[in-house]
Amino acid sequence: MHETLRRGDLGTIHVVKTCSRDHPCPPIEFLRESGGFFHDCASHDLDMICWLVGAMPERVFVTASVHSKEIAELNDVDTAVIVLDFSSLTKNRPGPIGIIDISRHGVYGYDQRVEVLADAGMVRSENQQAPGVILNAEKVTKSAPIKTSFPERYEDSYINSLERFIDTVQKGKRADISACDVVNISRLAHLCEESFKDGKPLEFKPIKLEF
Repeated sequence: MHETLRRGDLGTIHVVKTCSRDHPCPPIEFLRESGGFFHDCASHDLDMICWLVGAMPERVFVTASVHSKEIAELNDVDTAVIVLDFSSLTKNRPGPIGIIDISRHGVYGYDQRVEVLADAGMVRSENQQAPGVILNAEKVTKSAPIKTSFPERYEDSYINSLERFIDTVQKGKRADISACDVVNISRLAHLCEESFKDGKPLEFKPIKLEF
């Protein structure tokens, strides 16, 4: 997906949407020390959208709610929609919009999807399912369930990331991710918290770090 967008196969990006619904919901002991919903949960989607777009947003707006009494007692949320504005990324035309639909409550499995709409079409990454038979009958369709948790969903990704890290260190390559990238995503997650509390869009000004 990333290579397709970087090559410009689909032209200018209009919308990037992610859907992330956690399963199982982490224990309250973890949530108490997690840093909050936006840092622990939403930061991955923020990173994904910025990576696909190739830039940081100018503004962010968040609306959120909480359905778990235990999470409410932590003064945290468990469900949110985040809108990212990349309006000045392209000249003489609207920039991309990022939309994150995120929740702690995916009772049906670990739900992770991303979709990009652009000038010439759409590219989409769906949930992974266990191999199995798909049944199509007159009034019902049955298929294998989606993966149940992030260790199962991203097993290959963890292996690939570790192999890439080892290769980068051994060959003295430049890392794909910079310290500046990490800091800016953390700052963006914090701005999401502030936007939710203030109930309005907030401007984001990424910083540049040199080491």
